[in-house]
Amino acid sequence: MFEERALNFLLEKIPETYHPNIISLIIYAGFFSIIGSFLWALWKIFCSFGLLKDYSVKGKIFLAEHFEYEKFKKDAISSDIENIVNNTILKVRKEFPEQWISGLSIKWVKEAHDISTKKDLIVRMRPFENQDTNIINGIDLFLRKLLFPNNKDILPKTIKNAVRLHLSRRIIAEYKQYLLPKFESDFLEPSVIENPTIASYLGKYKKIDEKGFWSSIFIRESDAFLKKARFSNLRLRSEDEIQVIADKLGSIVDKMQDYREIPDEDWYYETEGNSYSFILVAHPYNIGSNTYVDKAKKCDIKKIGHLYILGNKEEVSLTKRIIKLISREIPNYRLESVFDLYKDYRGERGGMGALFIHRHHSQIEENIIESFERE
Repeated sequence: MFEERALNFLLEKIPETYHPNIISLIIYAGFFSIIGSFLWALWKIFCSFGLLKDYSVKGKIFLAEHFEYEKFKKDAISSDIENIVNNTILKVRKEFPEQWISGLSIKWVKEAHDISTKKDLIVRMRPFENQDTNIINGIDLFLRKLLFPNNKDILPKTIKNAVRLHLSRRIIAEYKQYLLPKFESDFLEPSVIENPTIASYLGKYKKIDEKGFWSSIFIRESDAFLKKARFSNLRLRSEDEIQVIADKLGSIVDKMQDYREIPDEDWYYETEGNSYSFILVAHPYNIGSNTYVDKAKKCDIKKIGHLYILGNKEEVSLTKRIIKLISREIPNYRLESVFDLYKDYRGERGGMGALFIHRHHSQIEENIIESFERE
């Protein structure tokens, strides 16, 4: 036969000392060829019945996702997404309570985004091919991590989402305006469809934000309420109480056409959970510093827990002087923080704010906590 003649011819050309090795090699090759053909046939049979089809597809998907992830991660890093998001978020840092807004690091992961409440400075984020999507995701995830750091676990979900979406929208509109249509269509609209109440909250937040009351008063009062409500029956009605804060500020905005005509009782609010008042600093050529200090003294007599001083950009020097006078002349009020305003009561960008906390109010908080710890 042909195979035998070919083998004999090959052996005649090779020295006899190599013949055993050649024959062994040919035998092994034939054996593995038969085994390989058998396994291939078996594989085809299994696949024809769908027995291994799922595993084959899953394997291909795993490899594709792995290489896709590495590519997207490389693109995101090269686009400097982390620095872009940090630089954008930090522009609003001085509006919020100290220690709230800080720089974060992005850890790129294959899995879904991590929105855990771990108190670290890392956001775990899945990269996408579209860098605009990565920027918006970064802003959204950073705010999830940073807002209400001590009380986000008891902040009602609808308010939590509405606060984050409002601030995300404002930041993007101010500093990354080209991303606004994508944010509204891909992030904002799906959230509103899922929970229409968010749209109502967003409207209220925008209204008071335009007069500088949202990040200055609403956010701080909401956080203060949550702190007090954590170990009391107030916690059961947190969403309603926080929305009352927004509604009260909204009613002030409605009367801002001539704020001098607003009666004194409308400038402060008191509930079972908290009390606050705010003084607008304006027109120094009409009234002197003592007029503002006298208003603060009235708040002291009423033992208003939180006193806010809000001044526009042109009157920062006067605002600082009033803050110093209140600190010196009203010992019951302790200066808690000084912060920037997004807008002043006229709706113009900039301004300065300050928060004083009444000592009586502080003592009540301490007593509540001590009472809870003793139980």
